[in-house]
Amino acid sequence: FTECKNIILLNDSIIGPIFPSNFLKDIDNIDGDVIGITDSYDKSYHLQSSFLKFSGSDNIKLLLDFFDNYQPSNHRYIAVCFGELALSKFFIMRNKTLVPYVSSMQLWSTSGYKYKLEVNAQHAYWAELVFKYKVPFVKRELIVSDPSKFLEYRDERLSDESLDIIDDGLKSRLK
Repeated sequence: FTECKNIILLNDSIIGPIFPSNFLKDIDNIDGDVIGITDSYDKSYHLQSSFLKFSGSDNIKLLLDFFDNYQPSNHRYIAVCFGELALSKFFIMRNKTLVPYVSSMQLWSTSGYKYKLEVNAQHAYWAELVFKYKVPFVKRELIVSDPSKFLEYRDERLSDESLDIIDDGLKSRLK
């Protein structure tokens, strides 16, 4: 892995890409050690782990070092605290730059402070991320439990092909 220039971690909490987008090209143009779709202030500052890009062999080595000591868990709280939060902290403590594609602070302020800053930005601002910023990934939970009425937008803003990709993503969830 240390011969790689970049590694992208994409977990099964999101489905996509649900439409053609320049998102991956745009991510490549962002200067940072670790880049995510967005960040969060829930519990402590971190990049949300649904999509993370690690750039450079030194950061890939650090990623491998982190996972050498990581104990996987199926318990969500443990995975968030000792995975998502700990991973960002691990890189921050090594003076690495964590950069969100769209910051939760930006989403929060442009929404007129609609939600608390500590909310899950990928849940609260999914429409802005998908339709305004052209992030072609959506949280699976938004579709399954539909707390933000995601499916109400399917007819007017998502193509049949996008809906097929979402349907396939729901069927193929890793267990």
